[in-house]
Amino acid sequence: MRRAPGYRLPAILCLAGLISLAAVWMQRLESVRTAIAHVTQYELSWNHADGGIGLEADAAVEALRSAFYADQMWLVIALLAGASAIVCFMLLQNRSLRRAGRLVAKNASDMTFMARHDALTRLPNRFAFDIEYRSAMARRRKGERIGILAIDLDGFKTINDMLGHGAGDALLVAVSDILNETALGWDQRNIVARVGGDEFLALLWSMPGRPGPKLLADALLSTLQRPIETTYGSMMIGASIGVAVSATGAAPEDELAIDADLALTEAKGRGKDMALEYHPIMREGLQRRLRIEADLAGAVDSGQIFPHYQPQFDLATGRAVGVEALARWRHPELGWIAPDEFIPIAESCGDVVGVGRKILETACRDACLLPESIGVSVNLSVIQILKDDIVASVEDILDQTGLAPSRLHLEITESVMMTDLEKVLVTLNRLKALGVHIALDDFGTGFSALSYLTKFSWDELKIDRSFVASSLTDPVNMTIIRSVRVLARKIQARVTAEGVETPEQRELLTRIGCDVGQGFLFSRPLPIEDIPALLLRSIAGAPAAHDVKPDRRAAQDPDTARKSQA
Repeated sequence: MRRAPGYRLPAILCLAGLISLAAVWMQRLESVRTAIAHVTQYELSWNHADGGIGLEADAAVEALRSAFYADQMWLVIALLAGASAIVCFMLLQNRSLRRAGRLVAKNASDMTFMARHDALTRLPNRFAFDIEYRSAMARRRKGERIGILAIDLDGFKTINDMLGHGAGDALLVAVSDILNETALGWDQRNIVARVGGDEFLALLWSMPGRPGPKLLADALLSTLQRPIETTYGSMMIGASIGVAVSATGAAPEDELAIDADLALTEAKGRGKDMALEYHPIMREGLQRRLRIEADLAGAVDSGQIFPHYQPQFDLATGRAVGVEALARWRHPELGWIAPDEFIPIAESCGDVVGVGRKILETACRDACLLPESIGVSVNLSVIQILKDDIVASVEDILDQTGLAPSRLHLEITESVMMTDLEKVLVTLNRLKALGVHIALDDFGTGFSALSYLTKFSWDELKIDRSFVASSLTDPVNMTIIRSVRVLARKIQARVTAEGVETPEQRELLTRIGCDVGQGFLFSRPLPIEDIPALLLRSIAGAPAAHDVKPDRRAAQDPDTARKSQA
């Protein structure tokens, strides 16, 4: 590397460059040995892989000291170079060789540690975990089994978004300490690694007659359910854990980790905050998921995915005031696929935008067949709201179908507000400027829900079915419903209660002052062709559940009792 006249090298300079091991370490090994034997200096030049010269002999450089290699440090450097094809050389001018040697040794040690550990928590990373897993599988003795825990923190993103990344990092460090101390307390050979933002893997040794990995997973859950002390104060967090244990024979590489991940997915799907052990049937679930994911796009284009409509009734008069569009999928081979199953898959693979547009467009078109007094509610997912073209898309659909904007009610959940709040509020205000109504769905189930009421002019608050279901037996939930009604009056919003299933629930909700109800007491979700007849019956009074004859196709739907976003 040629220098301009008068250029003075700094005392220590690190250079990094691609090297050819064949051109350097093999060919120059003998020159290094000679330098060590004669305690002499030598200058080093190396060739790039493309044949170019990386560093030439330079009179201004006193060269690499052979003493660097006298303590076999060249072996460490060669090892690091072989692993990454990048090497860092120390160029010295009149510096103590002993100090330089210590510095090189420390740097080599630090580089090795950093390559195998997470910078924040200091736990092993995925690379180190894989090495330890292969080693453990190879050296286990007869009767010993290896277990893997796949751990995912529940609600971590909410803490990160609401309290900031500093608080999130502090929580990760505290959780890491808990996981590591608990695992080592069971067996000093156990290892915990951080493999993602809020994801961890634990490698566990399981001996006959001793508690197994599932018991350790339960112990971890119990510990994490208690307040966790951090530098930002006390915090609460939950976790979902997947457990997989090796057979006594050899296991294919990565199979155990895949099994643990499948169990983790199942645990999160069942409501989170639980530990589940892997079962072979979970692999069948993976195959089904892959099939659904592959067929999603074609299902939208071919009309397999369409809305059913659940009527909404004025609780005081019993007259129908609207319908809610709920996505349904009738697969030609798999039959009815519940929205709780295919909507999350659509969100994860990016197809939810296409599904959502199809449901919105069909719902607006179908609503034009109904009386003008009947509104139509459609759910928007987080991904749809964050898309830059959602406002233009809604406006385009209204123009194409001719539906009056005031008849369209767009519903979003509190989870949408926990993403990019500023962008979401801009989008909601633009949608409202079109003349559509905006509803906050599943109100009260999210994080810090009350704060959102002052940030936007909501037209409707929807009480989640979980509050309605226990309203007659749980005084707390009844109080929550009353409070929502009071809040709604303050902001001049309509209150809709979901999941109304008994006359007693309807009577209570009416007495509290809720405006609208929907649920199986009135009707299950129905195809559009069955809605007009139901609306006519509502003129004489709200139909009870036994008055509604559900469509045969709707009765086959596995999810008629539950609502999912689309």
